[in-house]
Amino acid sequence: MYSSADDRRLTAAIAALRALPPLAALGAETRRLWRAEIAGSIRLAGASLDADAVDALLDRGIAAGDHPFDDYVLTRAYAEASRWVALQPRREPGARTPLVTVEELRRLNALARPGGGAWRTRTLPVRAGIVSPAAWMVPREIEACIDRAGRGPGELPIALWLARTLARITRIAPFAEANGRTARLAVNLLARRLDLPPLVIAPIRADRYRAAVAAAEAGAPAELVRLINRSLVTGIDRVRAAAEGGANLAPLRDLAGDRYAALAKAAQRGRLQTVRRGGRYYTRPDWIARYDTTR
Repeated sequence: MYSSADDRRLTAAIAALRALPPLAALGAETRRLWRAEIAGSIRLAGASLDADAVDALLDRGIAAGDHPFDDYVLTRAYAEASRWVALQPRREPGARTPLVTVEELRRLNALARPGGGAWRTRTLPVRAGIVSPAAWMVPREIEACIDRAGRGPGELPIALWLARTLARITRIAPFAEANGRTARLAVNLLARRLDLPPLVIAPIRADRYRAAVAAAEAGAPAELVRLINRSLVTGIDRVRAAAEGGANLAPLRDLAGDRYAALAKAAQRGRLQTVRRGGRYYTRPDWIARYDTTR
């Protein structure tokens, strides 16, 4: 269950991230995070490419594996949109420019789905009790949504602000297609403008993410907030570990001994600082010691 402790941990992680010096290792790890974002998001969109196939396509232009042609096209387009977001500059403190604009949202949809960018022209059927605005209301609804998001989180916790923005875009469903992809790109643009890592949804969490978005659309964002919080903290931890050269990082199982079950649960709940790579938790002795002092 999401709690204020999650917000406090994210706030502390952000402060630690912003204290890091500019290092090449940070850029390399950030690029890996963006690649993981692409691999996770295209799976949510229905493409069947795994991470290796995504790397082959984007790095070498090779259509590896026996996947439908449309999956490669979707992946290429989404990667271009994600790359555009990743290259955007952060908004400097005190700047009054909005974090996102309606024009940028339309551009993201057009990049993610060639030929897109225009508002939908038909009214959508009710889905699982969720009623999207009529087509004629879309421009007004999305303008209000993006205006609120563009002002920044204000007094709201960052993860809650991002969750509400994502859920509102998907509920409005402003475009004919690719609304989920566009919403994730918009949230990542907001995060990028605040100099934060992207939202990464691993394929293993796809069903949980979909359920969380549906709940958030219905006015219950707690689980989506938790997923976003965990993704941001994990991304920040990875960047911080890269800044420290991965010093003393070791598999959690190797360091935990007979405490593995308890420490793994603490890692899953975000109470023990870890870095997750290839489905495994890595940590350091001093991170375990710090966790022990907070129990």
